[in-house]
Amino acid sequence: MAVKKKPWPTRDRASVWPKPRTAVLGDGSAALDPHVAADLFILESGCCAPLLHAAFERYRRYIFWTADALPHLRMRATGLRDSASPPELCDASSAPSFGTLRVRIGNGTATPLQLGVDESYTLALHAGGGELRAASEWGALRGLETFAQLVQWDGRAHVLCWLPLTIDDAPEHAWRGLLLDSSRHFLPVPTIVRMLDGMAALKLNTLHWHLSDAQSFRIASAAVPALAEGGAWHPSLVYAPDDLRAVVEAARLRGVRVVPELDMPGHSASWGLGEPDLVVPCPKRVAIDDMGVEHGVDKVALHPLRERTYEVVASLLTELAAVFPDEYIHLGGDEIDAECWLHDSEVNGWAREAASNGADWKAALQGAFTRRVLALLPPLGKRAVLWDEALETGLPPGAVTIDVWRDWMKEPTERHARAAAAGFDVVWSCLGWYLDLPGNTWQSIYETRMPSSGLLGGEASSWGEHADATNLEQRVLTCAAAAAERLWSGRPSATAIARQRLASLRCRLLRRGLQAAPVIPDHCGLGGNATEEASLVAALVASAEAHVAFSARVDDCPRCAPP
Repeated sequence: MAVKKKPWPTRDRASVWPKPRTAVLGDGSAALDPHVAADLFILESGCCAPLLHAAFERYRRYIFWTADALPHLRMRATGLRDSASPPELCDASSAPSFGTLRVRIGNGTATPLQLGVDESYTLALHAGGGELRAASEWGALRGLETFAQLVQWDGRAHVLCWLPLTIDDAPEHAWRGLLLDSSRHFLPVPTIVRMLDGMAALKLNTLHWHLSDAQSFRIASAAVPALAEGGAWHPSLVYAPDDLRAVVEAARLRGVRVVPELDMPGHSASWGLGEPDLVVPCPKRVAIDDMGVEHGVDKVALHPLRERTYEVVASLLTELAAVFPDEYIHLGGDEIDAECWLHDSEVNGWAREAASNGADWKAALQGAFTRRVLALLPPLGKRAVLWDEALETGLPPGAVTIDVWRDWMKEPTERHARAAAAGFDVVWSCLGWYLDLPGNTWQSIYETRMPSSGLLGGEASSWGEHADATNLEQRVLTCAAAAAERLWSGRPSATAIARQRLASLRCRLLRRGLQAAPVIPDHCGLGGNATEEASLVAALVASAEAHVAFSARVDDCPRCAPP
């Protein structure tokens, strides 16, 4: 017996991820003609023609390049979805032609891409065409993404359903981030750009780029070249200034801010490979760590009492400020190992004197280091983000933004509440949103209880110990989508509904060439052109047949057989 279907809420039925703030749906449809794709988008008023025309071209490609693909999703869940076609697809056999989406920007001049920029938009579609209104170009990009997701392929044509349709949308949180770690494994620029495509699809707007850690130093610094020369895995596995600028520009075109991170004073072993005097090495402390090569080396920290340390930091921050336009720079500040620092005689003497005066010497020393580094930022026009260990260092409220990752700590309240109560802006990067933890599934991320107030926003974190260009997209995109909807939409869908909506999103990502991991047993068109796919399969079959024939010849030739 079929399970009785319960109608989905309107916001969920709109087939958009993350779900919009409000949606009004009709029961009509329209078809898009790929032969007039060049006229699909028109910028009627407002600023920023180069950026928006680049977006128009990108979204035309997303919409029309899969004309030979399979229907976008099939699943066999009796009573929930038909096994032949998804229920959100409408009958477009006699639908009128859609026409043009007219884009109107409220601002006549460009709006800087920065935290808190207006990303709201209104999308109104009817059978003959539609209109996208946004206060800024960044809201227009979000609206274009929504429009592209609404266009579906029914096996014969590209269709828009639920017409007339009106969506009013805006994000719940201003900071919607993804942390990518390029230190543990190098991520080539094209890989990062693909991740930016995924972020734009999820309406994430902040790339937190973790550029240095214990394992390697990635920035080809003109002022301190020894850091990358000694600290990179290989001379080719670094980011030159032009590489950094390429990522920043690709991100800007997709409405994504880039916040670089130089993790300090901890997690700095790689700095010492180029300039040994910059760090306290503590080899015995590293060697006895039961996590060995993966985390033992994380204990090495910058030397906080040497002037050369601050000269190098000042040079690096000056170089980063010239490349990254965002007002924020992340300075790390997590997991300082006190025992490692005590291996140095200078630090040991400083610690004894501080302790004799009743101070927590580690917090006092980290606080002194942090204040000196923070003083370098205002002349560069920058503000700092620090991990939540900064709450122990005596920094004044408002001095930095606190990135909370240890929200399991109760003092007696959670860390985010403590930081907000002290007057700090807070970004929430909880362990429940760590994409590298095996127990964190898309569902657990989606169902994680978020703080109800006091946040700028949050981040999903892809730490790189076990991720590189070979598996990054599969590991990140589906799970990051769960966090993205919580940050954009606020209140989640029922999990059973979210599961099916996320499966549809995953198919869209595949059609764009992004290798998102599956959510449920289902089938999607794999993206690209079916003719090209058939040619590839034929080539693979021919290669396999040739291998079998060669193996048979070897088996028939005793002189060729291995001993």
